[in-house]
Amino acid sequence: LRMNKLKNTQKEKVRNFIQWTRASEKVAINYLSQSDWRLDLACDMYFNNPGSYSRVEKSPYDRKKIELLYNKYKDPHDPDKISPSGVEQFLADLRISAEDRLVLVFAWKVNAQTQCEFTKDEFINGLISLRCDTVEKIRQRLHLLEDELNQPSAFRNFYQFTFGYAKNPEKKCLDQEMAIAYWKLLLTGKFNHLDSWCSFLEEHHNKPITRDTWNLLLEFSQVIKDDFSNYDVDGSD
Repeated sequence: LRMNKLKNTQKEKVRNFIQWTRASEKVAINYLSQSDWRLDLACDMYFNNPGSYSRVEKSPYDRKKIELLYNKYKDPHDPDKISPSGVEQFLADLRISAEDRLVLVFAWKVNAQTQCEFTKDEFINGLISLRCDTVEKIRQRLHLLEDELNQPSAFRNFYQFTFGYAKNPEKKCLDQEMAIAYWKLLLTGKFNHLDSWCSFLEEHHNKPITRDTWNLLLEFSQVIKDDFSNYDVDGSD
């Protein structure tokens, strides 16, 4: 394929791919055509398969820039982590609010273990994995990752990560109030009975949420019909 034979939407994806990866036009078209013109998947293929399609040798990130970025946000009293105040500044630079789901997406991709903070290893190794060495690259990458969550397997991984991230590390269960907040962040628009489920918990449950309950709700939300016509009462016991 050549650029002049592509549709306008495909040309735009080629330009975005080149901007993100610094690859050649030929490499961009090869990756995009192999990934059914899905930009997010093409970028992942490019970064995860260094030998494919004559990948350019130049690394698309600079570790020193990543370390400088970490130093900008690290806790002045504990250099091995970014504390809540540093996270707040980081999000301000990204121009996203603390309530935005993109915050959770970033935590997922760097495998953060504690809310409102990042360890040095999480932040630096996470950005290396994402191939990001500037705030602007992180912002662009996060929006690509949002598209990735349209894939059921990726969303399931993201959803299951959230339970461990959201709960108190010293407890096995997730506080109900916290669970409801995260369910609304994750399942709004995906589960039509979400409001009813949350109201039921608030009125009748009032207990911490187990990991099994957390995981089963996702499965339930994906199979149940709006009118509950396929709900098996006996099977729910």
